[in-house]
Amino acid sequence: MSGSTVDVITLDELRNNIANTSVSVINIKADILITSQITISRNNLVIDGNGFTLYGNGNNYRALMVSSSNTV
Repeated sequence: MSGSTVDVITLDELRNNIANTSVSVINIKADILITSQITISRNNLVIDGNGFTLYGNGNNYRALMVSSSNTV
């Protein structure tokens, strides 16, 4: 897998880097509150949680949704 590796600590950073096709590895470096579903619609992305939590604060939706035929 080619592409850059980035560290994220905010929801905006997570969303922006999921959308950025030049990023292949996202390292989560803090607990992140997810306020709405994030759809991943591209291949070859690694998200390393590093023991941190993506949480929805009691909201009833999927935090991450991977579109069919994609590999994350």
